Amino acid sequence: MTGEADETDEGIRRALDAAQAANDAAQDMAELSAAHRAFAEAVMQGQRRNTMLAAGAAVGAAVALVLGGLVYFRSVADLRDAAAVQADAAKLLVEELKLIDGIGDTVAEQQAVMKTDLLATLEMVKDEVRRAAMSAAAPEPALPAAEMEAQIATAIRDGVKADMETMRDEILTALAEMEMEMVGGAPGEMAELLAGVKALVAAGGGGGGAAAAGTARPAKPKPKPKPAAAASSEPDPFTYP
Repeated sequence: MTGEADETDEGIRRALDAAQAANDAAQDMAELSAAHRAFAEAVMQGQRRNTMLAAGAAVGAAVALVLGGLVYFRSVADLRDAAAVQADAAKLLVEELKLIDGIGDTVAEQQAVMKTDLLATLEMVKDEVRRAAMSAAAPEPALPAAEMEAQIATAIRDGVKADMETMRDEILTALAEMEMEMVGGAPGEMAELLAGVKALVAAGGGGGGAAAAGTARPAKPKPKPKPAAAASSEPDPFTYP
């Protein structure tokens, strides 16, 4: 009985160990499958990300290719336009050079014509000068010296007379202004001096030479009059009593 019980216990223990091993194996398989699933999901996510990156790169490459094609064709068109413009400019330059050559020829012809005309004009001028020299060979009779001196003296006399008349008018005007300013308030000496100068100027208006001599010599001052003469003058209306 004891041997059978030991065998039974041994069998049970083995069964339990087998079950435990089976449980451990199942747990390991579960963990392995979970890790496999996580790895598979990570691989799928990486694949999706790589797919998106590849698609973006493909789209970028397509866009770059399109833009490069547009730039290329635009550059080709610009080069064609530039070539056409350069060709037109070269044509215009050739035409301008031809015109310049024609202008040079025209200028040379005009210079030749002008030279011919100038030579002809010079010949005409020379002929005119010869005729004038021949006609001036017989000089006109000069005026007598006495007549020339008389004319010069008359001109000088007229000029001096006109200057003296102008000076006389200016002096008379100045004297009149001085008399207006000193009405009633001029002293006797000043009044007599003004009267003498005025009479001298008026007398000088009749004779030219005498007037010139009179104006050249200043009038001598007269003796100072008595104060009674100033008292007999009229009162100054511009002064306040």
